[in-house]
Amino acid sequence: MIDWYSIWDELRKAGVVPPASIQAEEGDKPQEQSMLARGRVAMVSKSSNQLKIFQKAMKDELRIVSYPTDPNGKKVFPLIVPGMGISPNSKHPKEAAQLINFIVNDEDAAKIFRGEHGPQASKKMQAVIYDSLSEPEKLEYAFVDEMMPFTMPYPAMPGGSTSVQKLVLTENEAIAFGIKSIEQAVDDFFSQAEQILNR
Repeated sequence: MIDWYSIWDELRKAGVVPPASIQAEEGDKPQEQSMLARGRVAMVSKSSNQLKIFQKAMKDELRIVSYPTDPNGKKVFPLIVPGMGISPNSKHPKEAAQLINFIVNDEDAAKIFRGEHGPQASKKMQAVIYDSLSEPEKLEYAFVDEMMPFTMPYPAMPGGSTSVQKLVLTENEAIAFGIKSIEQAVDDFFSQAEQILNR
């Protein structure tokens, strides 16, 4: 955690990422009003299915690249996808299964969802809509195909994980504004994260 926060602190001091005041003011704006769309930053880290949204708001042509990796390390990325499941307590498991089957395997569903949350799980359904995709969507599909050999299932997140993820950013912001040292922020992070996860 100290290493992670130190990287961001070095990037801020080098002027590679926006300073704390700008990040705090503009970091949560929608894609159309983002710093990328307004030409204030060169890149952002977002899910690949957001490329089409950013592209609509910009004249500059966008591309998708993966995070850099250590050439001597293992190139593995978590695959974050929307998932569907049926509760073991469902009163309508048959109907739930029919709905999932429709979403995954029906051509009409493929045309409705159009990869809104990323490429369809079924290659057959991807083929159904591929010709109707925009150029940014085709780039997204190609990127996901390129990354698939290097992906691993995303771990199940415990209750409270969303709050812990926000806490990572909150403590990073405290460092950026000079309110806390990196070491203090890390200590506070683990202390608060433990309380959140033990509720």
